[in-house]
Amino acid sequence: MNLLQALNPKLPLCIAIVGAGGKTSAMAALARQVEGAAWVTTTTHLGTDQTTIADRHCVIETEKDINPALWLQQKVTLLTGAVTHDDRLHSPATDLLNLIHHAAERSAVHLIFEADGSRSIPLKAPGGHEPPIPAWAQQVIVVVGASALGNPLNEQTVFRAGVFAELTGLLEGQTITIESVRDMLLHPLGGLKNIPAGAQKAVLFNQAEDPVTRGIIEYIVPDLLAGGYDRIIVGGVRRAPDALESYW
Repeated sequence: MNLLQALNPKLPLCIAIVGAGGKTSAMAALARQVEGAAWVTTTTHLGTDQTTIADRHCVIETEKDINPALWLQQKVTLLTGAVTHDDRLHSPATDLLNLIHHAAERSAVHLIFEADGSRSIPLKAPGGHEPPIPAWAQQVIVVVGASALGNPLNEQTVFRAGVFAELTGLLEGQTITIESVRDMLLHPLGGLKNIPAGAQKAVLFNQAEDPVTRGIIEYIVPDLLAGGYDRIIVGGVRRAPDALESYW
């Protein structure tokens, strides 16, 4: 099944994607899989190379830049702020994001956005100010890059490795186990952090295409479902629709 089928979400989409190990791939996949127009954006930053996921890129710096009629002319429109000094794309300002959300609601358009940063590292624990998820998000996907499993806990495998250690009890340098990932995902300051009340919660284990890795992840699926997640999705987003399984 593809990612949209695995999520079985309310439509139109209003989805925040957090975590690490495939957020942009998941956002791009959902935007292409839904029927009708999709607007994609961020509450943090995107790399300038990620503009390729959309058919049109619009920079939103003032209310005058809000132009739903233009955005509806394309299948996927990327909405961001300006380019930063380090070649990244700012999020639109909070008030402009709220206007984008209202416009999406009025037009029944899908709105999909990254609400976290991980600098292409496969696993992440959130810092004190993260993740910036708007209160109006209807669903949150927490992405986990399964390629981190079996590797030592350090800054190359986990973004904010020190926070991951604090949340899970795993020491830096020790092997990242599936149990430690489970503990991070279930911690109120970990995977569950800042998810709006009432939002559907999903975990996407990306980079999990081989049977051995899938079997390791399946071991913790009951714990995650019992801990408040509504969907657990395992597989490889880049190979969808053939490489995803869903548990709920």
